[in-house]
Amino acid sequence: MDASPTTFEAAALDLGARIVTALIWALAAGIAAAGAYAFGEGARPVGVLLVLVGLSLAALHAWLRRIEPRSYVVEDYALSIVRRSASPRRFVGPFANAHRGALGWRVAGDGGGYGYLGRYRAEGRTVSAYVTDRARVVLLEVGGIALAVSPDDPEDFVEKVGYGGA
Repeated sequence: MDASPTTFEAAALDLGARIVTALIWALAAGIAAAGAYAFGEGARPVGVLLVLVGLSLAALHAWLRRIEPRSYVVEDYALSIVRRSASPRRFVGPFANAHRGALGWRVAGDGGGYGYLGRYRAEGRTVSAYVTDRARVVLLEVGGIALAVSPDDPEDFVEKVGYGGA
């Protein structure tokens, strides 16, 4: 890989992530609206509780939007995951084993709201996932850390990163 950084756009959210994202926003709005209605009907403690739950869910989902992967910047011995509005996540070290793969079961993290973010099982191990489209997953290691990303053109990403090193 050459010395200049190469940016790979993240794939658009897949259908599953778009559906989960919309459903979570609808759920948050529905819970808050039900709470407002209950409050107006005299069930004040229940109404307040439902409004708080709905607003908490909305706040959590807004935070997930901030960390949605937007692009992946590959440099010699470094990979930065550029997120929507949060600081980039940077991994430093030699690249190894970049290849097409798939995510398995979620261990911890988000399972569809603004992507598949967190810890997932893949090929018998746990990886840190920064994935927006499960059909475009690339598995790799950077500095010994197992990662999953989903560039818009996974074949080009694998070709440029290469197998076994940058």
